[in-house]
Amino acid sequence: MQIAVVDNRGLSQATNDAIAATRRLGGFVVASSVETNGDAGRAHLVVRVPSARVQDALAGFSALGTITGQRVSVQDRQDELDQLARRIDTLRVQVAELNVRLRTETLSDPQRLRLELQRQRLEAELNQLTRDRSAITREVELAEFSLELHTGEGDAVAPPGGRFDGAVRDALHVLSVAAGVALFLLIVLAPLSAVALAVVLARRAFRRRADARLLDRPQPSA
Repeated sequence: MQIAVVDNRGLSQATNDAIAATRRLGGFVVASSVETNGDAGRAHLVVRVPSARVQDALAGFSALGTITGQRVSVQDRQDELDQLARRIDTLRVQVAELNVRLRTETLSDPQRLRLELQRQRLEAELNQLTRDRSAITREVELAEFSLELHTGEGDAVAPPGGRFDGAVRDALHVLSVAAGVALFLLIVLAPLSAVALAVVLARRAFRRRADARLLDRPQPSA
């Protein structure tokens, strides 16, 4: 979120209010910086709040000043969590089977050593995947906000390139599609047109020959 405040005093107050609101919502500050140059100033905050309190955070941050830009990005990590859960379950079953074999089967020393090494590798992978899943779960439970506070009224952030560039890109896209369609029709219809022209010319030649034969026939005498 990009938020404009009146002056540097308001910038300092808004920064403190944003940090206080983050902690009040059960979140924490990841990074913060404040820069001032004369009457101009800018502050950058990166905070994380519980995902369940996102709406409260939006309302609190929106009250800090005038919103001049906002962008929302959502990343779905559920598929990744599901894959990790399935792999963890598989590893747990494999480790349990190895434990049963090591406890119940009569094994030679080399066989027992191989099974124990295999169990160690599986347990190491299991522990790593369990830590990865816990880290992703903690990350999913928190929403990250990047706040840009600056002095001055400011204008809403325009999309890159502006409206004119967007209109030009749309026009070029339409022209390229039209050119492609025309080329396709030319390729498809050209052979058909040639065949049709050949048929017409053949019919005309046949008619001329027929007329010539009729003219060459001897006329019956009176």
